[in-house]
Amino acid sequence: MRASARQWRRRRTPARDAYLALLERYAAGDADGAATGALALDIQSTQRLARAVSETESAAKPERVRRRKLIVRVHTEAGLRKAAPQPQLLIAGDEVDRLWKGAGDDADLRLFVRDWYLLVVSQFATLGQLQSLKAHIHEGLSRFKDDPELLLARGTLHEQMAESTNVDRSLLTRIYTPAMAARWRLDLYDARADYARAERAPAARAEARLRWGRVQGLLGDTDSAMPALAEASASDAPPYLRYLAHLFRAELLEQADEPAAAGDAYESALRLWPRANAP
Repeated sequence: MRASARQWRRRRTPARDAYLALLERYAAGDADGAATGALALDIQSTQRLARAVSETESAAKPERVRRRKLIVRVHTEAGLRKAAPQPQLLIAGDEVDRLWKGAGDDADLRLFVRDWYLLVVSQFATLGQLQSLKAHIHEGLSRFKDDPELLLARGTLHEQMAESTNVDRSLLTRIYTPAMAARWRLDLYDARADYARAERAPAARAEARLRWGRVQGLLGDTDSAMPALAEASASDAPPYLRYLAHLFRAELLEQADEPAAAGDAYESALRLWPRANAP
């Protein structure tokens, strides 16, 4: 007679015990061994094992939460080692969903879920997998709608999508179709809106202000772009942000036919990052 789903979740099997040992291996500090072990498993069998371990009804709630976090960590770590991380991240994401449903007002659990989204978004951005990046940003913002780092990530994605159209603003009405030009502008408008929202958070203000100014410059609004970039370049932001602010200012000054001022901005950038490839 076939076991019920509840009985199956309770049943101890060699495969289940081995999977639990894998999780405890991670908990003991062997992240490399745990991730390698996870990658060696059949993905469909692993999904069933993870669900069974996660939903064990005999475990007290703290232990279930601990196991779910371990499942997320192990399979996220495994996914980060692959050029196509989606199968491993799907297992991790299922556990993130379960943690979120039980999080309530638990600040630690909510932070765990948020940090997972930021990590995964960063990975997909690095890999250039824009569709997966877009999906995870959207899902993250559905749960943390005003999170400044997720807003910055979405704004950056919109910028990338605008850049992918390769619109040269000086030729906007000559070689590009109206639809292409409109798509370019809409992506930049969306990026600008996200940066404006992110700017409300003090911790994100410097980067959001920099990126907002950059977009204004791309849209041709130099009058608002220059003060924003000047503010970013003179702030106490990390050097790499101030470096970019000087570069973006220099670019706008060149376009305005102010070579001396552009040269000064490039020199300011170079002083912040002497070994950079630009200027």
